[in-house]
Amino acid sequence: TRAMSPRRVTTGFSLIEIMIALAIGLVFMIALMFTIANNSRVRNELEQASRRIENGRYALRLLADDIARAGFYGETGAALLRREHSSLTPTTVPCPPLTDFVVTDPTDPTERDQLVATLLAPLVGGTASGALTCGGAVPDPRAGNDYLALRRASGCAVGDSGCDEFLAGAPHLQIQGCAANLAFPAGAALAATAASAMTAQTRACDVARPAPIYRLLTRFYYVAAHNEAGDGIPTLKTIDLGADGYAAPVAQAEGIEALRLRYDQDDGIDGNFVAAEAVTDWTRVRAVEVSVLARSLRPISGPATTTTYRLADKTFSFSDRYKRQAFSVVARVHNLSLGN
Repeated sequence: TRAMSPRRVTTGFSLIEIMIALAIGLVFMIALMFTIANNSRVRNELEQASRRIENGRYALRLLADDIARAGFYGETGAALLRREHSSLTPTTVPCPPLTDFVVTDPTDPTERDQLVATLLAPLVGGTASGALTCGGAVPDPRAGNDYLALRRASGCAVGDSGCDEFLAGAPHLQIQGCAANLAFPAGAALAATAASAMTAQTRACDVARPAPIYRLLTRFYYVAAHNEAGDGIPTLKTIDLGADGYAAPVAQAEGIEALRLRYDQDDGIDGNFVAAEAVTDWTRVRAVEVSVLARSLRPISGPATTTTYRLADKTFSFSDRYKRQAFSVVARVHNLSLGN
């Protein structure tokens, strides 16, 4: 008889088992993709929140620092100028023309008075209700936001270590220290755009020892509707008085959507902050309450939500997919002018 060969057994997965395995793998893959996408969304929102906080705090610090230095004019200051020129009416135009910062003849009291009147109000504010001007039309101002103009001298004299050199075409300030020249008396202010015109002397009355020269600075803060044309990112911008006039706007902090400023005057009531429209004497402003609203640069995923924010005495409402955060600080004006 012929021996029977063993039966060959075939092993493997059935079609049903393969389909089940594929279904389980697909579930795990979908879960993994969802986790990755969710982590990416969370990371993006955290990055935006971090940047929003950074921009808001930077805007506050920048404004507070400039407010604290407003009215510093080297050897003198807004307070001394006010006491010695109490009859002058301060210039409250936010961005005076360059000619108001120039004295062509230091012996002419009319020219000197024009300069002092421009310096007496170290800060001037208002609300953008339409077009703004600062050496020309201010591009793209965001309506309903406040603006602020500040005036001061540089913190160091030309020629000092670490200080900028004389910038031809830009206004610079000297205070006369020599009492021998009655036509250009001691304490009088001189401003010019050329180094050769800076003729004030120290108390030694020596032409070889000129009085310190400080750069005169005027800065205008406002909120623009865009950082770059058409990008839709509200931005805190500044316009500075430079060589031969006011320069183009410079972006300082992206995402700053609202700016509200209130002022505390030296009226005997501490902490009585009022809007710019209620300020009766800009030389008496001793503190500024600065409030900003910082917005994320990109919208988050999900449906639009309606949110309301209160900056000091003003309310701002939005219905969109942007995250926002409010910041505020009270900045003291250290170089008080203090009118009569």
